[in-house]
Amino acid sequence: MSKFRTPNKKGVALIIVVSAMILFAILGWTLAIMLSSSFEVNLRNLESENALYIAEAGIQWGLNQLWADPSWRTSTDDDCLDATDWITHSLFPGQYRVCCRNATSEEEGVVIISGGFVPSQTNYRATRLVKVEVSFGTIDKAVNCRYLFDWSAMDSGSYINGDIVVTDRPDPITGDGYEGNGSLPHNQEVDFAVPDTCPEDKHFSRETSPNDNSFLKIDMAQMEQEIADENPSRVWSPARAGKIASIQTVAGKSIITFESDFFDTPYSSFDGQRLRNTTMGSFQIGSWAEIDTGGVLDRRTVRLTTVVNWNVGDNIYLLPMISSISLYGGNWSTRTYQISFTCNIPMSVGNAVTNFSKGGNRWSYTNWGVITYVSSGAGATTIRVNFDNSVGSPPNWTVGEYLGEVRRFSANANSQLWYLKGDLLFDARNGNANFQMSSFITEGDIGLVGQGFLRFRAHNRRSANQTYPNIATENGNIFSSAHQPFFDGLVYAAGEINAIMNNQATGNVYFIDGIDGVSIYGYNITLDGLCRLTFDTCQRKGPSKWTDEDAFFPCLAGFSWREISQIQ
Repeated sequence: MSKFRTPNKKGVALIIVVSAMILFAILGWTLAIMLSSSFEVNLRNLESENALYIAEAGIQWGLNQLWADPSWRTSTDDDCLDATDWITHSLFPGQYRVCCRNATSEEEGVVIISGGFVPSQTNYRATRLVKVEVSFGTIDKAVNCRYLFDWSAMDSGSYINGDIVVTDRPDPITGDGYEGNGSLPHNQEVDFAVPDTCPEDKHFSRETSPNDNSFLKIDMAQMEQEIADENPSRVWSPARAGKIASIQTVAGKSIITFESDFFDTPYSSFDGQRLRNTTMGSFQIGSWAEIDTGGVLDRRTVRLTTVVNWNVGDNIYLLPMISSISLYGGNWSTRTYQISFTCNIPMSVGNAVTNFSKGGNRWSYTNWGVITYVSSGAGATTIRVNFDNSVGSPPNWTVGEYLGEVRRFSANANSQLWYLKGDLLFDARNGNANFQMSSFITEGDIGLVGQGFLRFRAHNRRSANQTYPNIATENGNIFSSAHQPFFDGLVYAAGEINAIMNNQATGNVYFIDGIDGVSIYGYNITLDGLCRLTFDTCQRKGPSKWTDEDAFFPCLAGFSWREISQIQ
C-alpha cells in the first residue's frame, strides 16, 4: 500500500460547475439583453406603424368632413401653426389631430394634415405626420360617360365641341367597353373619330384608371331643401307619397313607418297595391314592393309581402292596381278610357299616368296618357285618361296592372325651379314649349316627347355663368323622342349599377331624335339624329355655360398623399 494519497478532485469539479454557471448566466443575460433590445425595436416599429395608421384615419375623418361641407376648414390663417387650428380625436391605441387649410400657390385644392400619436398627443412614444392635397372635380366636359357612349347613329352635320371622357373598363352587365361607334369590339382606335367642327382638337380622352370620383354626384337633399325654402309649391310628389321614418324586418317581411300619415280607412282597400321607392330611381326590381293582405297597420305603418333593402329617408309613393277599365269615348284622333282603383288616390287633372306593368319604353305613346278627370273618395278612385291615337295605337291596359302619376309639363314655364319626387314628362305633342330660367331636379325618370320644339334655359340665381342643370336625375333615366330639344346647360343622369336591382343600370340617357345642347353627363349615353353639343368654342375660350356646382356634392376628384416630417 502506497504511502501517498490520490489528490481530492472535488474542488476542481466545483470550480468547473461555478464557472459554467457564470458562463450560462452571462449568456442568459446577454440573450435577455438582445431579446429586450429586439422587443424594444419591434415595439417601436409597431407603435410607429400604428401612429401612421392613426394619422391616415385622421385624414379619412378630414375627407369625410370636406365631403359633407366643401367650405370646411380648421385654420383661418391657412398655416396650421396655431393650437386652435387642430382638432384632436382619440383612436385606440393613440390619438390623431387634424388641420384643414386652403392650399398655397404651390399646392392644389385644399390641404389636410394629420398627425398620429401613440399613446397620446401630449406624451407620445411614436408619431407620424401625413399631408394630403385634395383637388375638386368640376363640370367641364361636353360628354362625361361612365360606361358606353354610342354616337354611331348621329346624322351628318352632327358635332361635339368640347372634352369627352369615358371610363375605360367593361360594363358589368354587357361586358362592353366605355365608348363605341356601334361596332364591336369597342375601344378601337377608329372609334375615336367623334364628329367635331374643330378637327385640330379632338378633345377625346379615356380614363385609363377608372375613377368615379370624377363624376359629380348631385346633392338631392340639399336641392330639395333649397327649392322648398324658395317656393314649397315647387316640390312635387305624386298622390300618396311619404318619407320612410323607420323600417324593420319581422317574420321575413318588411314593416315600414312613414314620417306622416300615408293611408286612410278602409285600410283593406290598400291590400295588393304597390309602393315605389323613387329614391332608388327607375322602376325596376328592388325599387318597388307589394302591400301584404291586411298589411296597413295604421295610417303610417304598412307591412310588405317581402323584405326590401330600403332606407330611412327614402321617398315612397303608391302605385294603385287597375280594378276596372273601359272605353269612355273617342274619335279618330283621341280615345279616353275610364279607369278605377279600389283605394283612394287623389291624382291631379293635367298630369300623366303611366303603366308600370308594361315593359320596354315607358314613354311609348301607348304606355301613358293624360288625366282629364278624377273622382276620389273613401275606398275608391276613378280617373279618365286621354290617349292620342294620332301618334300611337290604342292602349292594351288590363285589370291587375299598376299605374303611377307623372308630373307633366306641356306649356311654357318661366323662372321656375322644381324638385320632383317621382317621374317627369315634357309633352310637346300639341306645340312648342319654352322653359326660360327654369330647372328640373327629379328622383325618377325624365321623358321628352312630341314633335313640338322644347327649349330649356336653366334657372339662374347667382350669376349669368352659374346655373342649375336644365334637367337632372340622380338615379333615373332620361329618354327623349322629342325633335332636337334645346338646352343651354347640363343634362344630367348619374345612375349606377345596383346588384339589389338585379344588375340593372340607371342613369341611361337616350336622345333618339337629336339634341342641341351643351353638356351631357350619364351612365350610358346614346345619341341619334342631328346632335350638336357645344361646350367649348373652337378657339377653346372656355365653356358656353357652367352649371352651378353648389347643386352637387364636392367631388374629391384627386388626392396627392405624402408623409412629411414637419408642419408645412
